[in-house]
Amino acid sequence: MGPGDGYAPRLHRVVPGWGVNTQPVSAVLEGENFLPVATQHLGGPEPVTMESRFDVYLGERRLPDVTWEDAHTLRLQIPEGLAPGWYPLEVETPLGERVELPRAYYVSERPPSSLKASATWTRERLWVGEETRLLLTVENTGGTRARAVHPELRVEGPGREVKLRPESSPSEVEPGASVSFAWKVEARTPGASLWRLNVQGEDEASGERLPVLSMETGLEVRERPELTASLQVRPEVANVGQKVRVTLHVDNAGPSLVRDVRPEVPVIEGSGGIEGGSSTSAPESVDVPPGEGRDFEWTYVASRTGAVNVRVGAGGFDDFTGGGVRSEEMRAPPLFVQTPGRLVAAFTHVPVNVNAGEFFLVDLEVVNLGDSPVFGVTLDRASASGSGGVTLVSGPEPTSVDIPGKGRVVFRARLVARQRGTCVFRVGARGVDQTDGERVSSPSIDSPLVNITR
Repeated sequence: MGPGDGYAPRLHRVVPGWGVNTQPVSAVLEGENFLPVATQHLGGPEPVTMESRFDVYLGERRLPDVTWEDAHTLRLQIPEGLAPGWYPLEVETPLGERVELPRAYYVSERPPSSLKASATWTRERLWVGEETRLLLTVENTGGTRARAVHPELRVEGPGREVKLRPESSPSEVEPGASVSFAWKVEARTPGASLWRLNVQGEDEASGERLPVLSMETGLEVRERPELTASLQVRPEVANVGQKVRVTLHVDNAGPSLVRDVRPEVPVIEGSGGIEGGSSTSAPESVDVPPGEGRDFEWTYVASRTGAVNVRVGAGGFDDFTGGGVRSEEMRAPPLFVQTPGRLVAAFTHVPVNVNAGEFFLVDLEVVNLGDSPVFGVTLDRASASGSGGVTLVSGPEPTSVDIPGKGRVVFRARLVARQRGTCVFRVGARGVDQTDGERVSSPSIDSPLVNITR
């Protein structure tokens, strides 16, 4: 009795997937359900025998040497003398089932491509800001053309911050020939760096990927006198009238003291506006030892809505040479100035007449006229006055809500009329401005008159 569909053999791949035709090649066929067949004998010397013969065909040629190893593995001996090209592979099980693997094995009359590489520097040591050149030479020592040959580069270590300009593109490499790949390298930070190069390509004859060729080389960068800086504006979003702090942090990234470091006057640009600019730093200039940093701060007041761009740099004198040292002019991410949250309330639904004992609804709309969201908005100072009597049944709903800039929310309360007369509701709203944390309140307003009749 043969296996069911769940036990049908499946072919995955031949390893290796190629070989030369000048000598036999030992290979492995990987797959699933390479199952031998058990046969029970009545009265024989062996009650059960196992049939594990699998016939394997490479193209039209039956392979003479096939060994069953386990349910996932058949060992093959591929003979020499086959014509170059791709071959399908077909397996016939002991039960006579056949299964095929197209483009299973590639036969070549020459050894495949084989890459060999070396990397050299024009200069292995340089100053920050200087350039050098990395040259990678790749040679094809195999017998067929290598195509799509290209390197991948990864840089590690303290000196890995560099500017790279590749000078080459993927290339084909003939047997016995070589090609070069080059990068211009501008050093950005000091320290040692490790350069890892992985060379990849394909064998043109088989289309198979070649083994990745890996190598390493190093670069040493020395520091010049240098000031680096970063610029921060806080908060990133401010309300008109809110204080804004601008901080320029200057680091001495060089090997010697930088004297008399002082900032430039900050340049303010954009559609928005900030005013003031009083310096909170004392003294106005400082000496910065190597490896240390100093902060320079200014305080402004947001004055006009819109985007505000701030840029500023700093400079000093190298203590060793007396030469000027300047940082790059830094630009902070834009500051956005907006109007603060402003709440306005209005009754949108109040009945004119109700009967005593009748339930009715009152709606109050609260609008945020500002740009800044107002959080935790609740009704404030709610009261009812007049000769009529009312009782709150439920609400107001929502009890607390966040209102975005230019947004609006309706609060609803359910009441019941208790006593004949007239009634006026009075209420406001309050919350907290998300941007500056200030309390925001609307003016209290009166509702239209409600008449309570029997």
